[in-house]
Parts: sequence; structure tokens; C-alpha cells
Amino acid sequence: MFQSTKLFVKTSDHENYILHDINVAFAPSKLNAIVGPSGCGKTTLIQSLLQLIQADGKVYYNASPLESPEQLSGHVGIVPQFSVAHSQLTISECLSFAFQLNTLAPTKKEEKIQAVLE
Repeated sequence: MFQSTKLFVKTSDHENYILHDINVAFAPSKLNAIVGPSGCGKTTLIQSLLQLIQADGKVYYNASPLESPEQLSGHVGIVPQFSVAHSQLTISECLSFAFQLNTLAPTKKEEKIQAVLE
């Protein structure tokens, strides 16, 4: 499981919080989604969980404290919103498509990608 407890992220001037006391858990071997309006902190949450930005709090992977982002390599994947959020698709359709691409055998993925590109 990938999770955080009491996660805080402050603005660059350290006067305000972008994220305050966030506790989140992502189910293993499942497609998890963070959905919300523009500016609500989705990207900041992901960046803080991956230790790409400074955050206070604890982040765990498989019940062990995350020491570096490299521990997640090959275990956690992220699909940025611009990659799957096509304006003519519903959120459900976008997530379904991303899930299908991420759960196929490697040879099938290439076939699927080529089919999409055609």
C-alpha cells in the first residue's frame, strides 16, 4: 500500500499551507484516481507523495517509510491529467482507457498504443 499520514506542504514563503494534515491511502494493485477542480492541490499532493517537493509528514510504501522516490520505481505509475483527459471523453472513459493501457501484457500494450495512434 502507498499512503501518507499528516502530510503538510507550505507555500514558498512558508506562511500558508497548500496541503494541511492530509491522510491518504492507495489500494495496492488497483487503479486509484485523484480527481478535483483546478487548483485544489492534486498535483501538489502527488509531488509531495513522490518526494519531488518539500513536505512534512510521513509517506509509506508497503508499510515502510519512503526514503527516496527510487523505491517506487517499477511499482507506482502516474498518468498526468493531460495524457488521458481528452475533452470529448468523460472522466470515467478517461480512467477506463488508462486502466486498459496499464493492465495489458507488454506486447498487447504496444498493439493498443498503435491502434490508438492510427
